[in-house]
Amino acid sequence: IFELFSNPTLSFIVPKVLHWYKRLLRTRLKVFKGDEEVLIASRQRIRDEFNRNRSEADPERLEKLLGIARETDAFLRQNIIQGSLRNDGSTYRFRLTDETTPTIDFGESKTKKGARAGRKNDAESLKG
Repeated sequence: IFELFSNPTLSFIVPKVLHWYKRLLRTRLKVFKGDEEVLIASRQRIRDEFNRNRSEADPERLEKLLGIARETDAFLRQNIIQGSLRNDGSTYRFRLTDETTPTIDFGESKTKKGARAGRKNDAESLKG
């Protein structure tokens, strides 16, 4: 990132790079809340990916990489669902957010609004 500061033609992109780096770090905190192992691994992966491309100087390539960061952020927010085995050992509890768009079939077809309203109970009683 710091190499970009020294290049006046690329300095416009530094705020975007920092924005998406910080946003991915925040997203992982929300998506993997409570799972320390995954939080540590995801932080390292984000850091590694940004460091790997640290010396990139091609504006088109940088924009493409930022597009990947945007897509990754959206994927994490919309597609990752945390599940944990409940104390009874036979059911799972899933943590869904307003951004989550699960593809789990709970049996009957529901509208988007109906799926939002009823899916917590369905997810909690899903047998393992």
